[in-house]
Amino acid sequence: MNKKIEMKEFVNMKNVLITGGTTGIGFELARIFARNNYKVFIVSSNQERLKEAKCKLEKEFNNTIETIEQDLSKMNAATELYHKIKTRGVTIDVLVNNAGYGLVGAT
Repeated sequence: MNKKIEMKEFVNMKNVLITGGTTGIGFELARIFARNNYKVFIVSSNQERLKEAKCKLEKEFNNTIETIEQDLSKMNAATELYHKIKTRGVTIDVLVNNAGYGLVGAT
């Protein structure tokens, strides 16, 4: 039994931060939040992908998308990201921690 969860159930939430939000699942989640009038902040280490995702989302949903370039695989990157958000004076209501880094194969 699959119950579809509607984004409108989170009526008090306004800002969402999505790491890895330029492609794949992260981008599709950004689309869902943008469609539901959230202010979307997407984070990626790739500036070109950030520009492409921002352009696509703003065109599709007539919604302002904020981008933050940050390589979260680096030491202290999460702290740096936190400070970047704070300097913008934004409170994040929803965090989608979609960025991933891992090893494949024998180590």
